[in-house]
Amino acid sequence: MESVTKRYSPILLILFFSAVLIAKPSVANLDKKSELLVSLRFEVDEASNSYDQLRNRFNLEISALENQIADTKQLLLAERSKKSALKKLQVEQQKATEAQRQINMRYEKPTLEVSKLLKNHIAKSIPFKTKERQASVTQITSDLQSQRLDATAALLRLWRVVEDELKLTQETGLYQQGITLSNEQLLVDVIRIGMSVLYFKAEDSRFGVARQDKSGHADYVEFTNPDEIAALRALFDAQKKQIRTGNFKLPLPSLEPVKKREP
Repeated sequence: MESVTKRYSPILLILFFSAVLIAKPSVANLDKKSELLVSLRFEVDEASNSYDQLRNRFNLEISALENQIADTKQLLLAERSKKSALKKLQVEQQKATEAQRQINMRYEKPTLEVSKLLKNHIAKSIPFKTKERQASVTQITSDLQSQRLDATAALLRLWRVVEDELKLTQETGLYQQGITLSNEQLLVDVIRIGMSVLYFKAEDSRFGVARQDKSGHADYVEFTNPDEIAALRALFDAQKKQIRTGNFKLPLPSLEPVKKREP
């Protein structure tokens, strides 16, 4: 047995060293693999962190986009609602316009008749600022015919003219206006007593009155009677002094036919 051991000892020794030599490269390979594994693990962690950051940013962008989409939907709904309301309003306006057109067709002729009656009334009343009073009626008629005014608005304006005419009948006042006296154009002081009588006073102290016939034609006649002149002088003095009360004996215009019409 001992001889056998001695006999095989070199062989065992050789095998031992061979195993050692073979084992050393395996440990080295294991260390390299461990390092590689650590490196890969680090890269995986970095990639995972990058992925998490990218995912978070993506989620934030998706959330922002969803909010933007929601806001856009609200805007679209509001715009549609506004469009629908505008369309409804347009339809209502068209109906109102058509209704107003029907009203104009119905009332335009009566309005023009009222305008004509007013102008005739002014022409036949005492000649107090006749052109100015008729001009307002003429303007309303013109605006109606040119469609700058509808019939209802024109009627309202004509009613204001009527109210002004009624107001004139309740007032007495001192004014100035142009008249034609004996073919002479004069700027005179006038006293209007309601819409019944119109007296005048020229700068040269001539006094007179407006005279009308039944058709409404008017002219101006001068008083020559001293008593009549004195009465009118007292009246004009009182008006200039704003004396509103007192007794005045006033001359009335004669009923002689009027030969010419107030221009």
